[in-house]
Amino acid sequence: QQYIGVKPRDMLKRKAVMNRLAFETVKTNLQKNDQIMVFVHSRKDTVKTGQSLKELAELGNVLALFRPGGEGVSDGTVVAAKKEVARSRNRELRELFEFGIGIHNAGMLRADRSLTEKLFSQGVLRVLCCTATLAWGVNLPAHTVVIKGTQLYNPQIGTFVELGMLDVMQIFGRAGRPQFDTSGQGIIITGHEHLDRYLSLMNHQLPIESRFKEALADHLNAEVVSGTVTNVSEGMEWLSYTYLYYRMLRSPITYGITMTTKQQDPLLQLERMQLIEDAAKTLDKAQMVRYDPKSGSLGTTGMGRVASHFYLQHSTITLFNEEMTPNQTDGDLLAMISKSTEFENLKVREEETAELEELELNYCKVEVKGDASHKKANILFQAYLSSAAIENFALVSDMNYVGQNIGRILRALFDISLRKGWTGMVEKTLTWCKMADLRLWDASLVKSNKKRRGTPDESHPLQQFNVLKKEDLYKLMSKEATLDRLKEMTRGEIANIVGHPSTAAHIASLVREFPHFEMDADIKPITRTVLKVTLSIYPEFKWND
Repeated sequence: QQYIGVKPRDMLKRKAVMNRLAFETVKTNLQKNDQIMVFVHSRKDTVKTGQSLKELAELGNVLALFRPGGEGVSDGTVVAAKKEVARSRNRELRELFEFGIGIHNAGMLRADRSLTEKLFSQGVLRVLCCTATLAWGVNLPAHTVVIKGTQLYNPQIGTFVELGMLDVMQIFGRAGRPQFDTSGQGIIITGHEHLDRYLSLMNHQLPIESRFKEALADHLNAEVVSGTVTNVSEGMEWLSYTYLYYRMLRSPITYGITMTTKQQDPLLQLERMQLIEDAAKTLDKAQMVRYDPKSGSLGTTGMGRVASHFYLQHSTITLFNEEMTPNQTDGDLLAMISKSTEFENLKVREEETAELEELELNYCKVEVKGDASHKKANILFQAYLSSAAIENFALVSDMNYVGQNIGRILRALFDISLRKGWTGMVEKTLTWCKMADLRLWDASLVKSNKKRRGTPDESHPLQQFNVLKKEDLYKLMSKEATLDRLKEMTRGEIANIVGHPSTAAHIASLVREFPHFEMDADIKPITRTVLKVTLSIYPEFKWND
């Protein structure tokens, strides 16, 4: 392990010194034919660090050290890797690969991240600039790891904080894995003022502290719903089985408990009671449990069951209680969802602003309401339904996150509307649930006055088969070839629209598979007040397993 303190206070000078130190470390390891990982703390910094290493290598005339491949890597492997990288849409990934430098961050496409991991494990890439997500998520070791800088931005408090020791140890754990190497090296490059902190922390064993208190209310609600906890006493007993209680006993001061309190109450019964009562009051205020302070009883409610079944936080349920109404418009519904706690980490980055505005103008059929900080989830969800082509890879990752999570939130809102007996909201939320599941706009949805430029105004039902090209669907929508019209058309007429006979035959086959029924009703009077109704339903489509 090596600890390097950088003295300059000016941020630009400090970054320049850190880049120079990182480059010298990388150069030394490449001369020994060792692979190296450089860890930074933002997605943008992975690219900037890679470019800085390339520029310093050019100035030092050592670019040959950085070239892809090395000892033990065949030329055929390098040629195959170049072909794979050439197919990537990520411009920075392609450019830096030529110099043997890889980048890896959560804002890249999954395919690009997998390709980078594969090339590094094969030894084609010698240097990898990455964020800490790689240290936690992927088993990808190297001989040397460098932590360039120790300050990272915390969006919850809106300021920079120092890197935690758990992250440092996890990153250092990438160096010299026993099954891959006989030795390893871990290097921290930090500000000189923080050097003593990391030296002292790394030389002493640090216990893992619990953060269970932050989510105690949500976990207590799950236990109340499941029937495990029915009163405060049972809640105190349940809490005694958690790691939080273990750490409170071992290190009470860390959790705000004085040594005097610990001596007077060795088992921390009063502290546990206070924690459970506070969590119960929070849940009672959110209408998720019924809490009686006198008897200490805890009973579940409909809102509590919804939160537990769909993994919603109590702050999100509170938001729904305050803003959900029986006559909510589609715009208000999406604006409310975008403010939920589940999307609070979706921060708008400076480089995303222009593309988000373009997506809102071209793909959002429902008016995007609310302030700028909450609009992102709303815009990305509507872009997700429209299958919009997004250029920024970080936005692609965020859009997938929104698409994966918004479905359960919509189903929770459907359940809430059903319990409240709001028939209009039941129909509205069910429609949105189906749209989210099928990733398809409902043709009957009331749209805003905004029109997409150069694209049709709604999705085609045949899109649900996921087999037709976007160009063919575009041609069908632009000619207003609805399902009813397509059923009446011949293959030749369809071919005139899409421009290819084989595609026309495929479309005609898909149209026949789309569910369609014919009904015939026969009504006969039996008495003056009774009618006999015979309803016959005939399937008019081809079943396909």
